Amino acid sequence: MKMMIKGGVWKNSEDEILKALVMKYGKNEWSRISSLLTRKSSKQLKARWLEWLDPSIKKTEWTREEDEKLLHLAKLMPSQWRTIAPAVGRTTTQCLERYERLVDVACARDCNYDVGDDPRKLQPGEIDSNAESRPARPDSIDMDEDEIEMISQARARLANTRGKKAKRKAREKQLDEARLLSELQKRRELKAAGIDRKRKRNGIVDYNDEIPFEKKPPLGFYNVADEIQQVEHAKFPTTVDEIQGEKRCYKEARLRRQDAARNSILHRPSAMLQLNKLNDPEAVRKRPKLNLPAPQIPDHELEHIAKFRLPEEFPGGSVATRALLVDYAQTPHQVETSLRTPLRTPASKHNAIMMEAENQARSRLSQTPLLGGENPVLHPSDFSGVTPKKIENQTPNFSGVAALTSRVGFTPSRDAASFGMTPKGTPIRDDLHINDDMDMSPKFVLQRHADLRSNLRSGLTSLPQPKYEYQIMVQPIPEDNEELEEKMEEDMSDMIARDKAGDEAKLQDLQKKWSEVLQRGLPRPSAASLQLLKNSLLTADKGKSSVVPPTVIEQADMMVRKELLSFLEHDNLKYPSGENVQEKMTALQDEFEIVRRRMDDETKKAQKFEQKIKVLTSGYQHRGRNLWSQIEATLKLVDDAEIELKCFQDLRNREKLSASRRVNTLWKEVQKQKELEQILQKRYGYVLLAQAGAQEEYAAKKCN
Repeated sequence: MKMMIKGGVWKNSEDEILKALVMKYGKNEWSRISSLLTRKSSKQLKARWLEWLDPSIKKTEWTREEDEKLLHLAKLMPSQWRTIAPAVGRTTTQCLERYERLVDVACARDCNYDVGDDPRKLQPGEIDSNAESRPARPDSIDMDEDEIEMISQARARLANTRGKKAKRKAREKQLDEARLLSELQKRRELKAAGIDRKRKRNGIVDYNDEIPFEKKPPLGFYNVADEIQQVEHAKFPTTVDEIQGEKRCYKEARLRRQDAARNSILHRPSAMLQLNKLNDPEAVRKRPKLNLPAPQIPDHELEHIAKFRLPEEFPGGSVATRALLVDYAQTPHQVETSLRTPLRTPASKHNAIMMEAENQARSRLSQTPLLGGENPVLHPSDFSGVTPKKIENQTPNFSGVAALTSRVGFTPSRDAASFGMTPKGTPIRDDLHINDDMDMSPKFVLQRHADLRSNLRSGLTSLPQPKYEYQIMVQPIPEDNEELEEKMEEDMSDMIARDKAGDEAKLQDLQKKWSEVLQRGLPRPSAASLQLLKNSLLTADKGKSSVVPPTVIEQADMMVRKELLSFLEHDNLKYPSGENVQEKMTALQDEFEIVRRRMDDETKKAQKFEQKIKVLTSGYQHRGRNLWSQIEATLKLVDDAEIELKCFQDLRNREKLSASRRVNTLWKEVQKQKELEQILQKRYGYVLLAQAGAQEEYAAKKCN
């Protein structure tokens, strides 16, 4: 008996069948899919799809960033490959195999390790336990009978459109069509027999019998003077958006646009600055961060070394160009310096991936802490986050090392900064800008400046054309006259004239909507008898009018009714009723009761309405009472202020009258005081003169 174990290497035919079945049945019907692939189980089919055939699987080479992230996450979450795989962007099997590969490469540095002795390597005759993540084997030309039968069954299953489900769907569709046809036939037969069935659902318009949204006009003539609405405007919503109304999101977006426009008008300078920032292409494009090392060597040293290495790197050249240049090899002249050519940053001496792999390998080989012993020596690493820390390479600082003399000649010189073989020698023509500027003649200086200007001009002409153009619209500054006109208060007569002109314009617009009869002021017909109009229509249209004339029986019935009414009136006048006072009183009492009951009903309705109005207007009434108390207090304050104003005005008038009188009195007193002061001054002068004379006489007598 042949034993068949499910599993093994996947073939190309099995992969194609699995893809087609997943497209038909989805990614949840694995047991149904496994019924066609007899050599594989449902779990193996699911694993094959998730590990290899899924289009979202990344099968490219591993990058350096992915390796660093894998090793870092493996150290943080050991053996949790299902959690690590989504973070890295690979499958679980890919992460595990890559991790083992990195550890093997790290262990290969040891002398005692041999790559060929890998225990995970399959030996001849062994079965791969993880065949779902391996590429498919090509199909052989001569397939087995089992494979041919499997392919034929899959082709038949995929091409089967007449199965049980398809037949059931087709049968249901035929039954629905038959039911619809029978219902239509039944309705037509009933309509032909004169039986019109009512529709079960309301609100459905039968477009065969009805006119949608029809409004029948009333019969006869009627006044159209009050119709001021336009006939062209629809009286009902015609679209779904008009029926449902404006959506909230659209309304909020419209209001936001209005606010933005209003703010841009109010704050125009800031809006212009914001618009310029948005239109700036440099601000829109997000530039990546450059992780460059800090420069360690000056630019002039790099330029100096690069110039001396150019002849070595490009020794060739044509005869014509070689004749134009100076042969610097005639005089042995070397640059002895400790600096290497720093044209690029050298590669890092430490490989972060290998360091992490060695750490993982040493950690796996270490013993348990219970046995004791020393811990394995690990390379330093960073655990500050989930992603590994990026190690930046730095340019080596050769400038810190003492370099030799930049240029050494055969003639010794005491000055270390002197160059050339002879101090203060003749300057050499420097077309390649190798020699330093020493004692150059004015002619060479002018020639060098001209060359620099020409190089700058050629560089500016080679610039690309501009891609963006900017235009700034500056708002005109309002004149002072406009501001004065805005600040001036409008005259009341101008406001009245403007309002009157607006009313006249509205009246003219309203008159344009009137009928032509009203616009011309033609006389309108007065109210006519309806019976005369009907008779005139009947005689004019000769039976074509919509008014149906009464038949002979109807006319006879109307005449009989008129005759009965005339008989009743005649009998009431000729033969009055013999009712007594008691019967009349009873009738009046009954009528009074009826009226009273009606009055009670109306009173109850009025009380209900009063209660509703009270509920609706109680807040307004309370607010009105509060406002009225405030208004009364304000009016009282206004009255007090008016009384005080009148008092102060009266006091002002009285002060005006008495002030002039007091001023005159004070003026007279001032004049009197001035006159008295003048008299006293004269008297004082006389007294001084008399005193002086007396002193002179006294002095004369004393001398004698």
